[in-house]
Amino acid sequence: MEHKTVIIIGAGPVGLLIAIRLGQAGIPTLVLEKHRGLPYTTRASVYQPIVLRAFREIGILDLIKSHAFLNHEGIFWRDMSGAELGHLPVSDEECILLIGQARMNDLFLRELEKYPSVEVRFQHQLVGIEQDLEQNKVKIMVREPVASSDDITFSADWLLGTDGANSSVRHCLCIPFEGYSHTKFRMIGADVYYDFIKENNWSLVNFMVDPADWAVVTYTGQDQNGDPYGDASPLWRIAYSEPTELDGSPEKIMERAKKRIAHYAKGKEDLEIARAEPYIVHQRCAAQARKERVLLAGDALHSNNPMGGLGLTTGILDAFAYGNALVRVISGGEDPALLTDCANARRTAWLKTTNPFSMTNLKRMASVEEEDVRARERFFERLRTDKDFPMKIRAEMDEMLTETFQ
Repeated sequence: MEHKTVIIIGAGPVGLLIAIRLGQAGIPTLVLEKHRGLPYTTRASVYQPIVLRAFREIGILDLIKSHAFLNHEGIFWRDMSGAELGHLPVSDEECILLIGQARMNDLFLRELEKYPSVEVRFQHQLVGIEQDLEQNKVKIMVREPVASSDDITFSADWLLGTDGANSSVRHCLCIPFEGYSHTKFRMIGADVYYDFIKENNWSLVNFMVDPADWAVVTYTGQDQNGDPYGDASPLWRIAYSEPTELDGSPEKIMERAKKRIAHYAKGKEDLEIARAEPYIVHQRCAAQARKERVLLAGDALHSNNPMGGLGLTTGILDAFAYGNALVRVISGGEDPALLTDCANARRTAWLKTTNPFSMTNLKRMASVEEEDVRARERFFERLRTDKDFPMKIRAEMDEMLTETFQ
């Protein structure tokens, strides 16, 4: 049976970033991914300024910045006419990173080539977990997508589940995913070639406030040639909702996407839409982040709506903290109880900061409840009149990382 010090299930940004940190410390690490390669996804493309600290400390900030668009404007709220309702700026020293999740994944995978102690294997799907508490080991069983292939087993000192909201790791451990899923609507992530800055005079990140047509309209950080600052047609992402009872076939979703995107693009229905993909939105958190020799991170630990770019921002911070804590325990010989502290801190950060922020963001954009409408008006008024208010908001958001475990 092949043994590694750490096995990571899921080769998304969170899993790969943890692997980078472990690779820097020379820790034998195996990343297992069920897909053939890194999957493209129309999910995250906006990362709040707090991730800059994590990338800087890990030593990859310059790499990320060289492939991302740096948003120094901040976030704008607009009504459906395009009129500005509110503006949350960033400080002169900060920026919001605009880079698609798929591109970030590619960068992380290439960065891992520097570290021979780390290996990534695709087409390995987790099907079972068994913990040996006497030996302080965890054994896993995986399958390859070949009918005749045998089950494959590995052992590790530590196992990390970074395999998304439908985490096989979490399921195998029977850890409840507490909270709720939004059942009345599903999100559609649509990528479209259209210049919202030139044509609409909008900003890089726009939150559209409307009971029916609420959406996030943001630059993905790349043009048709993959250049963040190129002259080719820019690729924008629109995340909007539609009722779950509508036909969910790819053809019907794309058909409706053309009409829906026209609401934001001055009525144009002939735009080139690269993709339009549905996904279910959750407000859920695992009942525990550590179970013996297994740790959960990213969407496997917590999942929230995409309003505000807080989901993968929090996942990146998970990876930063977990990577640091694992290095201290494995290479530094510190008490493994440190991993419990880290796991609890990351779970608490989501429960107390990320989740409330994301829920408030959604209400601010979509709710027609009288109390929510009043709160929205007070929020925009403070943005207009209180010059210190943006700093207070940013300080509250920084609570997503209360401890780095460096």
